[in-house]
Amino acid sequence: MLLGSAYAQAVGVTQVLLVGSAFVALSLLLDAFFINQLHRPGLVSILAWFKLLVGFTLALVLIPRFAEKGAAIALSVTQILGTSVYVHLYLRATKTGFKDLFYIPKNDIALLKNQIVAIADRSQDITEPVKTISNV
Repeated sequence: MLLGSAYAQAVGVTQVLLVGSAFVALSLLLDAFFINQLHRPGLVSILAWFKLLVGFTLALVLIPRFAEKGAAIALSVTQILGTSVYVHLYLRATKTGFKDLFYIPKNDIALLKNQIVAIADRSQDITEPVKTISNV
């Protein structure tokens, strides 16, 4: 254990929370899509209220029975359900398939590589001393 035996009880809760956290990243990316691409901030608000109601309901049911682990389960299940709704709406709005979420075209990888090289080149230019007349 990284933090020692004093934190042993937190391991189970942390594992449950990490599962839900993996889904939050995708949810945040899709938030930006719904707001910026579809211009539908109201949809994001509706989804946030949905997640609040689901999370609150699950918390009321699970916390009395499972304490802190129940809270972690309620939060993770809410995050997973919320992300599932986001993905469903995204696939409908874009008319794409589920596998397209994980497929990265070669030209996108090449574009990313070119951007990284350009940034690296610029950072090297910044670290080089500026030539002035007194340096020559």
